Amino acid sequence: MKKEQALKNQSERMESSKQTEQQTTNVGGADINIDINGDPDSSGAQVASSTMKNMNADEGSRVGLTKDELMKYANEPFWIRLRNILFASFWIIWVSILIAAIGYVVQSPGCKVVSASPVSQTSGGGGGSSSG
Repeated sequence: MKKEQALKNQSERMESSKQTEQQTTNVGGADINIDINGDPDSSGAQVASSTMKNMNADEGSRVGLTKDELMKYANEPFWIRLRNILFASFWIIWVSILIAAIGYVVQSPGCKVVSASPVSQTSGGGGGSSSG
Protein backbone atom coordinates (compact mmCIF):
# COMPACT_ATOMS: atom_id res chain seq x y z
CA MET A 1 0.00 0.00 0.00
CA LYS A 2 2.77 2.43 0.92
CA LYS A 3 4.73 1.54 -2.23
CA GLU A 4 1.70 2.25 -4.41
CA GLN A 5 1.16 5.60 -2.70
CA ALA A 6 4.86 6.48 -3.07
CA LEU A 7 4.79 5.59 -6.78
CA LYS A 8 1.64 7.67 -7.26
CA ASN A 9 3.22 10.67 -5.52
CA GLN A 10 6.39 10.30 -7.55
CA SER A 11 4.49 10.17 -10.84
CA GLU A 12 2.45 13.26 -9.82
CA ARG A 13 5.69 15.13 -9.03
CA MET A 14 7.14 14.14 -12.39
CA GLU A 15 4.04 15.36 -14.22
CA SER A 16 4.08 18.67 -12.34
CA SER A 17 7.79 19.13 -13.08
CA LYS A 18 7.14 18.43 -16.78
CA GLN A 19 4.49 21.10 -16.79
CA THR A 20 6.85 23.63 -15.26
CA GLU A 21 9.65 22.73 -17.66
CA GLN A 22 7.73 23.73 -20.76
CA GLN A 23 8.44 27.16 -22.16
CA THR A 24 6.40 29.19 -24.60
CA THR A 25 8.33 31.06 -27.24
CA ASN A 26 6.91 33.56 -29.70
CA VAL A 27 8.45 33.03 -33.15
CA GLY A 28 7.15 35.04 -36.06
CA GLY A 29 3.89 35.84 -34.28
CA ALA A 30 3.15 32.17 -33.45
CA ASP A 31 3.53 30.72 -29.97
CA ILE A 32 5.64 27.57 -29.84
CA ASN A 33 5.74 25.39 -26.74
CA ILE A 34 9.19 23.95 -26.12
CA ASP A 35 9.48 20.96 -23.82
CA ILE A 36 12.83 21.02 -22.01
CA ASN A 37 12.52 17.32 -21.16
CA GLY A 38 12.41 16.46 -24.85
CA ASP A 39 9.18 14.50 -24.53
CA PRO A 40 7.98 13.83 -28.10
CA ASP A 41 4.41 13.39 -26.94
CA SER A 42 4.16 16.91 -25.58
CA SER A 43 2.13 19.59 -27.31
CA GLY A 44 5.30 21.63 -27.89
CA ALA A 45 6.70 19.03 -30.26
CA GLN A 46 3.41 18.93 -32.16
CA VAL A 47 3.32 22.71 -32.55
CA ALA A 48 6.98 22.85 -33.57
CA SER A 49 6.53 20.09 -36.15
CA SER A 50 3.49 21.82 -37.65
CA THR A 51 5.48 25.05 -37.85
CA MET A 52 8.29 23.24 -39.64
CA LYS A 53 5.78 21.82 -42.12
CA ASN A 54 4.53 25.34 -42.82
CA MET A 55 8.08 26.56 -43.35
CA ASN A 56 8.86 23.66 -45.72
CA ALA A 57 5.67 24.23 -47.68
CA ASP A 58 7.10 27.55 -48.83
CA GLU A 59 10.06 25.93 -50.63
CA GLY A 60 8.85 27.09 -54.05
CA SER A 61 9.60 30.73 -53.34
CA ARG A 62 13.14 31.73 -54.25
CA VAL A 63 15.41 34.25 -52.61
CA GLY A 64 17.53 36.55 -54.74
CA LEU A 65 17.61 37.42 -58.42
CA THR A 66 17.20 35.11 -61.36
CA LYS A 67 19.95 34.71 -63.93
CA ASP A 68 18.19 37.05 -66.36
CA GLU A 69 17.86 39.73 -63.69
CA LEU A 70 21.56 39.37 -62.79
CA MET A 71 22.68 39.60 -66.41
CA LYS A 72 21.11 43.08 -66.62
CA TYR A 73 23.68 44.28 -64.08
CA ALA A 74 26.65 42.18 -65.25
CA ASN A 75 27.73 44.61 -67.98
CA GLU A 76 27.27 47.87 -66.10
CA PRO A 77 30.52 49.84 -65.75
CA PHE A 78 30.30 49.98 -61.94
CA TRP A 79 30.14 46.19 -61.56
CA ILE A 80 32.83 45.59 -64.20
CA ARG A 81 35.17 47.99 -62.39
CA LEU A 82 34.34 46.46 -59.00
CA ARG A 83 35.01 42.93 -60.28
CA ASN A 84 38.36 43.99 -61.75
CA ILE A 85 39.41 45.78 -58.55
CA LEU A 86 38.47 42.79 -56.38
CA PHE A 87 40.23 40.36 -58.74
CA ALA A 88 43.44 42.44 -58.76
CA SER A 89 43.26 42.96 -54.98
CA PHE A 90 42.96 39.23 -54.38
CA TRP A 91 46.07 38.42 -56.40
CA ILE A 92 48.10 41.31 -54.97
CA ILE A 93 47.30 40.21 -51.42
CA TRP A 94 47.96 36.55 -52.24
CA VAL A 95 51.39 37.26 -53.78
CA SER A 96 52.34 39.61 -50.93
CA ILE A 97 51.50 36.94 -48.34
CA LEU A 98 53.58 34.41 -50.29
CA ILE A 99 56.55 36.81 -50.46
CA ALA A 100 56.21 37.60 -46.73
CA ALA A 101 56.22 33.89 -45.86
CA ILE A 102 59.33 33.31 -47.96
CA GLY A 103 60.96 36.36 -46.36
CA TYR A 104 60.25 35.06 -42.87
CA VAL A 105 61.83 31.72 -43.69
CA VAL A 106 64.93 33.32 -45.24
CA GLN A 107 65.40 35.87 -42.44
CA SER A 108 64.79 33.46 -39.56
CA PRO A 109 67.89 32.45 -37.63
CA GLY A 110 69.06 28.92 -38.19
CA CYS A 111 69.18 26.28 -35.54
CA LYS A 112 72.01 26.66 -33.08
CA VAL A 113 74.62 23.90 -33.13
CA VAL A 114 74.87 22.34 -29.72
CA SER A 115 78.46 21.57 -28.87
CA ALA A 116 79.25 18.30 -27.21
CA SER A 117 79.52 18.43 -23.43
CA PRO A 118 82.98 18.12 -21.87
CA VAL A 119 81.99 14.91 -20.05
CA SER A 120 81.39 13.02 -23.27
CA GLN A 121 84.72 14.20 -24.72
CA THR A 122 86.83 12.76 -21.90
CA SER A 123 87.93 9.20 -22.24
CA GLY A 124 88.38 6.80 -19.41
CA GLY A 125 88.47 8.97 -16.27
CA GLY A 126 85.70 11.00 -14.74
CA GLY A 127 82.26 9.78 -13.88
CA GLY A 128 81.00 9.04 -17.37
CA SER A 129 79.03 6.05 -18.40
CA SER A 130 81.94 4.37 -20.16
CA SER A 131 82.66 0.88 -19.06
CA GLY A 132 86.29 0.09 -18.90
